[in-house]
Formats: sequence, C-alpha cells, structure tokens
Amino acid sequence: MPRIIDETRGTVVAQDVHLADGIWSRFWGLMGRRSLPDDAGLLLKPSSSIHTAFMRFPIDIVFLDRSLRVVKVVPEMRPFRVSLAFGGAHSALELNAGAAAQAGVEAGLSQLENGEVKNPSAAVLLRVAQAMRIDPDELFEAAGYPTVRTLKQMYEGYESNIDPDLLRYLGRLPRDRQRRLLLLLQGMETVVGDGEESESAAAEPAPAQDPQNGRPARKDLRHGAHSSRVRG
Repeated sequence: MPRIIDETRGTVVAQDVHLADGIWSRFWGLMGRRSLPDDAGLLLKPSSSIHTAFMRFPIDIVFLDRSLRVVKVVPEMRPFRVSLAFGGAHSALELNAGAAAQAGVEAGLSQLENGEVKNPSAAVLLRVAQAMRIDPDELFEAAGYPTVRTLKQMYEGYESNIDPDLLRYLGRLPRDRQRRLLLLLQGMETVVGDGEESESAAAEPAPAQDPQNGRPARKDLRHGAHSSRVRG
C-alpha cells in the first residue's frame, strides 16, 4: 500500500503501510513482533476495536471512518490493553508510539489519504484565503488542486452540459470530499478519453492487401485510366 499522509496538514504519517483485511491477519496484527520498522504501519480494515494482547511494545492507534477521516487517536497504547472507538470508526491504523503526534494527527481534524504530500496543504491554503479574504478556489487551482470550476472547464466542450443539481451538490460538500470526488472524475475522464481514442483507431478500415504478397494493395491510376480508354 502507498504511504499514508495527513492531507489536512501535509505531513507523512507512515511511509510503508501494510493492509490487514482478512480475519486472521486482523487477529494476529502485530502480535509476536519485537518491533515495527520506522515509518511503517498496519491498517486493519474493517476494525473499530484494537487489543494489544501478547504484544512487546507500545503503539499508537488511529481510528478512521470510511472516508479515512480520523475519529479517535490512542497514543502509546501499552501491551495487554483494549481500545474501542465509536462514532463511525471503520478501520484502525497501528503506528509506532509517538508517530501520530509527530505527524500532527488529530481526531476530528485530520484527513488521511494514500499518495503524495502536496505542499502547501489544503488546510494551509484555506487559512491563507480566509486571512486574505479571497476566493479559496484561486489558491487551490494555483497549487494544482481540482475545484468545481475546473470540473466545469473539463466538460465545456462536451455536447451535454453538466447537471446544475450536480454542481450545487458538489458546492455543498466539504473541501476534502470535493477534492476526492473531483480527482476521481478526472481519472475517469482520462480513462474514457483513452478508450474513445482506442475505439476510433479500431474502427478505421484496414487497407486492402495484395493476395500475392500480403502487402497493402496500391491502385495504379494510370493503368486504370488506360484500360478505360481501351474499353471505350
């Protein structure tokens, strides 16, 4: 799995995250291990409770909802402890003790993502826009973040216009959900565009081949014109 970042703060939470999404992988977790490599983590999915029975070192627990928003952080949980999370927890990220605090991960504020850190982060851009009293979309677009306005521009040349209800819905979404949805739509646009090019290329008729040598046949216009005069 790619690195896990805190998109809100623009920090790396873990460089190497392994996924435990099976019954046994979630049950064993980190039990029996002597340590967890630096910048590593284990994502248990689904999981709304964690135990540290038979573990040999303390860990940080970051409980996440389905959209990877942090709902609870348990710092430096020692062996033979149990922690539960309510309020929509769907998965749990296990980290080295102190890693969550070092990355600035906070419940209710941090939004984790898979991928690369963008600098500056969206949260910093939003605060700057509020302080300067300017449209945040101007800063987001300058930093390479997708916005509702860029979505409009993407589909300007299309025959069908975007449903106004869709744009109003996007405008009501939180900034982080807007960005994730727009990035998904941009990825779909790339796939659809590549697919259309492939289909158009496949639809072009192949040139007729010479039955004797298998090469594309060439029309001899002069010979054809001469034959027509002779027959006339």
